[in-house]
Amino acid sequence: MESYTSMETIVYLTEITALISLWYFHRKRGSARTSILLTALGIVLLTDTLLFFDWFPSAEYVVINLGNGFQMILYMFFFLSLMRHGTFIRTMIIYLIGFTIYWMVDSLFFHSIVNEIQYQIYVFGAAGVLIFILAYVHQDLLKSHRAIPVFHRYLLWISGALFFYLAIEIPIFTMINYMMENDVTEMVFPIFQLQSLVAMVYYLTYSTALLWAKTV
Repeated sequence: MESYTSMETIVYLTEITALISLWYFHRKRGSARTSILLTALGIVLLTDTLLFFDWFPSAEYVVINLGNGFQMILYMFFFLSLMRHGTFIRTMIIYLIGFTIYWMVDSLFFHSIVNEIQYQIYVFGAAGVLIFILAYVHQDLLKSHRAIPVFHRYLLWISGALFFYLAIEIPIFTMINYMMENDVTEMVFPIFQLQSLVAMVYYLTYSTALLWAKTV
C-alpha cells in the first residue's frame, strides 16, 4: 500500500506541473479554446486534490463521478471547438448532447452518483473523446494546409498523449469494474500501478511539449 500511495503522490505532482505548464502556454500563445482545456485539467486536479487529502470521505463517489463526467464533457467540447469544417461537427455535437443526457438519466434512474463509481459513464465519455481526437487530427493533419511542422504544435502533442491515455484507461476501467463486481482483488494493485504510469506519461506531456511547441 505504501508504494501505491507513493505512486499516487507522483501522479498528483505531475497533474500540478501539467496545469502550471498549460497555464503558461495559455498565457503565451493560448486562446479561449485553450481555456476550455485549462478548465478540464483544473477539474481533474480539483477532483484528485479532494481525494488525495481525503477532505470529503463521505462524498467520495460524488467527487469521482462529477469529476469524471465534467472532464469528459469539457474534453469533448474542447475538441469540438477546434473543428473548422462541418464534416464531423454535427456528429460530434449529437454525441456530446447524447452523453450529457445519458449521464443525467443514468444518475437519476440506474447508477447512483452517490453510492457507486459510474464506470460506464467514464468509458462512454472516454470513447467519445477518442473519436473527437481522431476527428481533430484528421482535420489538422490531412485537411489542413498549415506550414507549421507537426513537431512544433502543442495541441497535437497533447491530443496524442490524451489519446494514448484514454485508449489504455478504457480497458483498465473495464477490468477494474469486473474485478470489483466479482471480488477478484489480487490483480487490482498492479493494474492501478499501470494506470498511474500511463497517467504520468500523459500529464508530463504538458510540460515536455513546451520544449518544442511554438504554436497551438
